[in-house]
Amino acid sequence: MACSQTLNGLVRDCEKNVGGIKAIYIANIDDVASVALDSTGEKIGTLTMVTSKKFKGFYFKKGQASMEVTPQFNELGEYAGEQPVISINFGRMDTTKRAQMNALSLGELAVIVLDNNGMYWYIGYDQSVLRTGGNAQTGSNKTDTNQYALELTGDDNQLPYEIEATVAEGVIE
Repeated sequence: MACSQTLNGLVRDCEKNVGGIKAIYIANIDDVASVALDSTGEKIGTLTMVTSKKFKGFYFKKGQASMEVTPQFNELGEYAGEQPVISINFGRMDTTKRAQMNALSLGELAVIVLDNNGMYWYIGYDQSVLRTGGNAQTGSNKTDTNQYALELTGDDNQLPYEIEATVAEGVIE
């Protein structure tokens, strides 16, 4: 017996489509008081934080961050959700960045991604986001990159939800 779902099709999109990430905002998952979908059930309509807590900006140079979301399947080939992976490079190793890399390694996180199309996406709706990879590297030549590379991985039951800009901007510091 087939599973029942509603397919409505998609119209051709004529809007600009730009790749990449403009900004990343990260909070401890315990600092997120509640997340609720809007009346359509397709976007985050409310996002509230524990008193005085906000998502913190983690800024990087243009072209140094990306997000890839891959469907996950169990051993029977059944759909088991989505795995978003956010990769960010922070140029120039220093003590401040080192401390933040260590903090991100220990935390259970929630992440808001602002893409270059101006859309906000929430990662961590079903389960917290964890640091799962990255490294610190000096390179070997003067023209090599000196940086911290960071990889954050989520484990949600569906693709990331869009957040209305006014909702996202209300919880970002």
